[in-house]
Amino acid sequence: MQEMRVYLLNNTKPYREGDEEYSGAWFNCPVDFEEIREKIGVEHEEQIEIADYELPFDLHSDTHTRPWIPPEFQPPGSWHR
Repeated sequence: MQEMRVYLLNNTKPYREGDEEYSGAWFNCPVDFEEIREKIGVEHEEQIEIADYELPFDLHSDTHTRPWIPPEFQPPGSWHR
């Protein structure tokens, strides 16, 4: 099964020229907040920014309908059915 991943940044630690890397990390979905806290050093959800993502399906921002999400990635009781 393919995975959904997101690259999350700690937006309280902006990238500066000369830094080795961004203060972020890749996470497999679903993401546990405790894991985010440990890896990128955030205390609140407001300190997180989604910088990138990898999905096993296409998303099109120009459509006006709900995106189709494969059944294996739909949470129980999902509106996508």
